[in-house]
Amino acid sequence: VVRNTTISRPDSLISDNKTAKGGLSGAPLKDKSTAMIRKVYVMTEGAVPIIGVGGISTAADAYEKIRAGASLVQLYTALVYQGPGMVRRMKRELVKLVHADGFKNVQMAVGADVKGVDNRTLNRIHDDFVKLIISQQLVEPLELPPQQQEKREEEEEEED
Repeated sequence: VVRNTTISRPDSLISDNKTAKGGLSGAPLKDKSTAMIRKVYVMTEGAVPIIGVGGISTAADAYEKIRAGASLVQLYTALVYQGPGMVRRMKRELVKLVHADGFKNVQMAVGADVKGVDNRTLNRIHDDFVKLIISQQLVEPLELPPQQQEKREEEEEEED
């Protein structure tokens, strides 16, 4: 898990509590978190699945973390404020973002914004990790368009 809180306080904070002690989470952490995800992705050459955390309140925020190197994302602050319906909404929007960029699945987008690390050689690692998480019923898989779902099922049958 990369970067879920920070004790630093950005100058952009306007809350009366901006000088309070303790960890800061949510939107003010977004850019620092994404930069740290990118740094860890480069340091590990994409070989270690990263769970991106910090400032994710939209599908675009999640996608930014994924393109920076996160294999999975964790929601917390936004989930508290937006409620559980945000997960389904974000999944739908994330599928659109992934397809708009020409990727077949989320794994292909992992690290796409990071130069010098070719994540396509690591798809198998990410696929196995995601299958493990899904098999443990910790997260639901993204909904794929019917044609892509059929192709994925065919590929899985070939593997067996």
